[in-house]
Amino acid sequence: KPFCGDKIWTWFAGINCSKISDKSTCDKTYDFTIYDKIYWNREMEKPRVLGRILKHLEEQKYRYKILRYGHHHHSEYMTSLEESHSVIFLSAHETQGLAYQEALAANIPVLAWDEGKIIAPSLQKFVQPTTNVSSVPYFDSRCGMTFKIDEFENVCETFAAQRDKFKPRQFVQETLSLEIAGHKYLEAYKDCLS
Repeated sequence: KPFCGDKIWTWFAGINCSKISDKSTCDKTYDFTIYDKIYWNREMEKPRVLGRILKHLEEQKYRYKILRYGHHHHSEYMTSLEESHSVIFLSAHETQGLAYQEALAANIPVLAWDEGKIIAPSLQKFVQPTTNVSSVPYFDSRCGMTFKIDEFENVCETFAAQRDKFKPRQFVQETLSLEIAGHKYLEAYKDCLS
């Protein structure tokens, strides 16, 4: 708003839960699918973030699969949601984050890396002291948990112990559905006409 005034509004693309089935009861091969969307400063962040996560998962004997953003087909991601109990979502920040929201719609809880900082160089000029930054901007306690990398090991174990108690699909149905997104869009459109 400091840059665009009242010419912008917050809106999300709705998630179609009728096209994404509940995958929580499928037979599972993996404890985690790791969705690797680390791309700013990747050469430094990959060992610092992904390396630390993999070390812990291997020490604890967790089974995991890694999908790198931009290097897989959407159907492979949907299959990985069927095969996994949970998703570890690795992205510095998102305006929406469709991949983690598709996991939530599939009733797969998410453990999200969320440092709360803008990393994208092109966005640095827009950062204000009150700017809220998240890798999971639409998220609550039904969805899973978030962590800063320095807290990963403890948060991971707490998350794993509570994994079956989360209700991520319920969150999407009540917050991010196509109907809610459509209603919000129509309301904004009506405001433009008046």
